[in-house]
Amino acid sequence: MDKHEAFESLETIRTILERSTIFTHITPGGLFFGGGTGLAAAFLGYFLDWNPIDSTFGFFSLWTLAFLSALGAGLGISARRANLSGELFWSRKLQFVLAGFLPSFIGATILTPIFIQIGHPELCPGLWMVLYSLGILAVGVVLDWEFRAAAWCFLLAGCFTLYLLPSLPHLALGATFGGIHLALGFFRLYRENWNTYQNRQENLKGFKL
Repeated sequence: MDKHEAFESLETIRTILERSTIFTHITPGGLFFGGGTGLAAAFLGYFLDWNPIDSTFGFFSLWTLAFLSALGAGLGISARRANLSGELFWSRKLQFVLAGFLPSFIGATILTPIFIQIGHPELCPGLWMVLYSLGILAVGVVLDWEFRAAAWCFLLAGCFTLYLLPSLPHLALGATFGGIHLALGFFRLYRENWNTYQNRQENLKGFKL
């Protein structure tokens, strides 16, 4: 075995190890749906003038529906990918991801009605962004680096929203849950296509040899 073949074998082993430790079922399609849902909710809420203070029920109903729709579609699309690739969807990695997100979800569920009760519902969008980012970072060890980068964007945007943009909730939520998810989806699509291209080139190279 020459140096080139040894290097290729090491790259193959590294790829196999990464796939065994990284959660790969988060698809560009799921991110596109989540981002599109976020943008649609932001535009609808802005058009209807549903703000946290004057239209509390409408605002929180709208974004709860957007969250449940994005979550359901994301899980469904991920399950389909796992099925097509012959992999187990309800794996230990997925259980780890859901368990890692659970504290942030519980925190948002508890703190949101408290903020409404004390008369500061306008702080909830920033709170959601911060808790969402902490949920991603909690499971970042099984996610690719771009998800951790997106989490830091959510964290910074959440802090910015809490202090400077509490009066523009739809703009903040649309830019983050809509825009960041769409950007992440496009990056994942590019990365998957690039990996597919590289694999084809490697196969062609091996066929020529």
